[in-house]
This record gives sequence, C-alpha cells and structure tokens, in this order.
Amino acid sequence: MVVDEVTGQLESLKIGLAAETVYNEFWHWFCDEAIEAHKNLKISDAALSEGLAIFLKLLHPFVPFVTEAVWQELFPNEGLLAAGNWPKMD
Repeated sequence: MVVDEVTGQLESLKIGLAAETVYNEFWHWFCDEAIEAHKNLKISDAALSEGLAIFLKLLHPFVPFVTEAVWQELFPNEGLLAAGNWPKMD
C-alpha cells in the first residue's frame, strides 16, 4: 500500500509529500507496530527483514548514502541498493 502511494507521489513529482509519507510510515508502522509485533512473536524474522528491505528502497531517493550503508551491512550479498529494482506490491 505505501509502495503504491509513494510511487504515485514520485511519478507526480510530489517529492516532499513522498518523503513525508515514507518517513511517517517507516516510523509509525515499521518502528512502532512491526518491531513491537516482532518482539511479541507476531511477525517472523523474515517478514521484518523484508519490510526493512522495502523501506530502505523507498527511503533511498531521499537519503541515499545512509540507506546504501545500512543495506551493505544488512544485505551484503544483494549487491548495491542503487542498482536494485524499485519495490512493487503483489
């Protein structure tokens, strides 16, 4: 859902709104809800890791050096984040 929303905002050149959307979803959903759910064993390690990977891709246009550094630490066998594909919701 957030992927489609941010993608649409970027395609419409609403860069500030896209940055705000990613920031809010990352902090309020991923950091508040997903990590807490993981602590309570309601979300698996794999699901949390996949969510973080998606957020790193969404955040990359706004903070490329930070996201690339985090990506290389967490996913060293995946190559460069900048060379990867934009996330898509299935």
